[in-house]
Amino acid sequence: LVAEASARGLLVLLDMHRLRAAVWPDPRGLWYEADEGRPLEHGRPRAFRLRAAWRLLAHRFCSHWNVVGADLFNEPWGATWGSGRADTDWAAAAEALGDEVLAECARWLIFIEGVGDGKGADSREVENKETNGRSEGVCELCFWGENLIGLNRTQVELSVAGRAVYSPHVYGPATDPRMYYFDSAAFPSFPANMPQVWRQHWLEPARQAGATLVVGEWGGRYTGRDRMWGNAMRQMLLDHRLSSFFWALNPNSGDTGGLLKDDWRSPEAEKRALLAPLPSTPTRPLLDGLEAFACPRAGATLQPHEHNLRFFRCGSDQPDAPPLCIHLQQACNGVHECPDMSDERRSLCRELSRSPPCVTATGSGPYRRCALPFVYRGERFNACSLDDTVGGMPWCPTALNEAGAYAAYSDWGECGPGCDVEEDRRLSTDGCVDGGATDSDGSIPWVLHCAPPPPPPPSPPPPPPAPPAPPPPPPEAPPPSPPLPPYSPPPLVLGLLSNPLPVALILCVACCAFVCLREVLRISDAQIDEPLPRHSSGRAARGQDRQHHKGGKRAPHSRRGRPERTAYDDVSEDELWDFD
Repeated sequence: LVAEASARGLLVLLDMHRLRAAVWPDPRGLWYEADEGRPLEHGRPRAFRLRAAWRLLAHRFCSHWNVVGADLFNEPWGATWGSGRADTDWAAAAEALGDEVLAECARWLIFIEGVGDGKGADSREVENKETNGRSEGVCELCFWGENLIGLNRTQVELSVAGRAVYSPHVYGPATDPRMYYFDSAAFPSFPANMPQVWRQHWLEPARQAGATLVVGEWGGRYTGRDRMWGNAMRQMLLDHRLSSFFWALNPNSGDTGGLLKDDWRSPEAEKRALLAPLPSTPTRPLLDGLEAFACPRAGATLQPHEHNLRFFRCGSDQPDAPPLCIHLQQACNGVHECPDMSDERRSLCRELSRSPPCVTATGSGPYRRCALPFVYRGERFNACSLDDTVGGMPWCPTALNEAGAYAAYSDWGECGPGCDVEEDRRLSTDGCVDGGATDSDGSIPWVLHCAPPPPPPPSPPPPPPAPPAPPPPPPEAPPPSPPLPPYSPPPLVLGLLSNPLPVALILCVACCAFVCLREVLRISDAQIDEPLPRHSSGRAARGQDRQHHKGGKRAPHSRRGRPERTAYDDVSEDELWDFD
């Protein structure tokens, strides 16, 4: 099925709809079975069956270009959102499970459905704060998988940014007529009241959270009130530019029917008309220009220039080089992706019954279809032109004005291998007229086609003048100096005053130091006043010393009352010369 969808250019989203083929709906509305709830693993139910299944699917289908993501679990109606209860908090479980899937296939999108009423499988109120008289995250009248009310306060933070997609499921009266907003007696304006319901249940919470939103399921039997409901839902999708999946293709879905009738071949024409106004994105151009990659296991056995249902193997001039492949959908798409350009060979295109489209390979609009025929400088071209080329390559416009002429330099490109080229030049002169790239002196540095460049953006308005500076404030008198604090003696002084013994010791030491200093100074003065002794009259010197003391000065006494000796009393004359 996946390979056939790839051949038809269809994208595939894998949805884990049930854990066991014979059991649906799950009697508890949770993503794990009863025997997986205890013991907890990392604070969460183990859910090993669901985790193992996703690892297997991701490993098998990640290499398929058209498989784009994983819808983790279908309609966990018995769960809560952001309640913090390990056994029911679907937001926490989806975060852990999504990271496991991304570990196997980092490019996939992770689709996360809403919950049911938000109370939990055992119908107890979630333990959240009360808001306007009701518990946050509780929605009494939400369909299974529709309730995203808690998203505006609890988001799923995946390990790979930009991969989370929130995906509510929405249905009409035939699916559950008990919903009061379907009652035409209570709401005569039905279905005009439905957009307000949808905004409350999932649109506004997603907007407040800045989240990506894709309606994962909507549909029903297109009759009676369900027809009215379906038309309102389609308009809601158009008004808010929302993507969606319609349920279902198969006709044996009991309460909704399908896009096919009971013969599984004839389409339901009215449902097709319902969906026709909804835009869709072409998928095949998404692969244009994707470079060749190392052949995966499914393409490793191919010989050069061979293909299977999924891959085409490129050729190589180097025998030891690793084999390179492209997706088979890239073959004959009008763009060379193989290094040897073998993916656009005419023989391969005939084998695949494909006609390569004429698309641009480079330029300001690469991988876009050429707009043919076109008018350029008054001439009509039915194929790519060699006139006024860039680098000698044929070119074409990718968009035309109302007159069918090439009009904007931003809308051109060099033609790819699937394009026809005008054999001869149509114009007698080269160069640009009325616009085009020129040097400062007006000459043309290279030949360009002559569409005038887009006008420059308008100049921004000048900034408003700055407001005048406010006048300086009048001078103020300096504040008075604060009064000096009252004097308090240092702590050391206070301690000495409180204890007299240290004071006495200090005074005694000070007195001794004073007496010693005084004696030293006296002796020094006496030595300075003594005459130097002479070699021939040492005794005379000593006699003169005594006479000097008798001549008016009292000889100094020691503390014991005996005369002190002078510095030279016991030194001989020879010793004095020895001191010199």
